[in-house]
Amino acid sequence: MLRTVTMALLLRLARPLHTRRLTRLYADVRPGTDYVPLTPEELIPKSPEMVARATRVKEEHPERFVTPADAAEMVRKGAALIDVRTEQQVLEHEVREGVPALTAKNARRIALDNWVIAGGPPPMLGGGGRIVVCTCTAGPKSALAVEYLLQFGVDAVAVAGGLKGWDA
Repeated sequence: MLRTVTMALLLRLARPLHTRRLTRLYADVRPGTDYVPLTPEELIPKSPEMVARATRVKEEHPERFVTPADAAEMVRKGAALIDVRTEQQVLEHEVREGVPALTAKNARRIALDNWVIAGGPPPMLGGGGRIVVCTCTAGPKSALAVEYLLQFGVDAVAVAGGLKGWDA
């Protein structure tokens, strides 16, 4: 409950800090009319809201979920590999599990939460027709990231099963 309230407060307070710059970058690209923005509850790992939305995304876009082998091949051919978890989520996993968190070699950590706060994905993800391969620990957050990126015209896929499915 506290985490939900904190996330909601952060989303409300931080939005004006980044919106102006990204609004100019994505002035011609807006989410589709049927797109429902992510809620703070949907950004909490393993929450019922996140799992429900991720399941819906997987049903609506099954072609956007690739095997770890296919993802590795895409990255080898030049796709951008993005870890959509926050630093806090990675650290919490390490404390909870007692082992280092799974990470993907050569992945950039660019948290989905920050995209939502800013009102759009980072400019580096939208240029040149480059495919973006999203990953997280088990897959739900990367599913939400794919849905979000598609709304902004970015060609994105998610690793089925996340890093747990991919021996990075």
